[in-house]
Amino acid sequence: MKLIIGNNLSDAIIEVDTIIKGKVKGDIQVLSGAKLFLYAELTGDLYLRKHSTVSIYNSIDGTVYNDGGIVEGDKKLLKQLEVLSQ
Repeated sequence: MKLIIGNNLSDAIIEVDTIIKGKVKGDIQVLSGAKLFLYAELTGDLYLRKHSTVSIYNSIDGTVYNDGGIVEGDKKLLKQLEVLSQ
């Protein structure tokens, strides 16, 4: 499991199971087979590839593009998200 803490001001590609805490300004791509535990505030879009998973525990100011992944997490936050399936 990879752990990223702090402020990230660029795009991120998640290739292995990862926890992100802090703030992210940029897009995040979760590749096939990886799981992201998103505790960070995200200002950008989130892209899920087939067979990837994201657990969302903080706000996302952007769109979730789901191409065959699993979206889970806090139910209140999930209701507020714009999730587009491709």
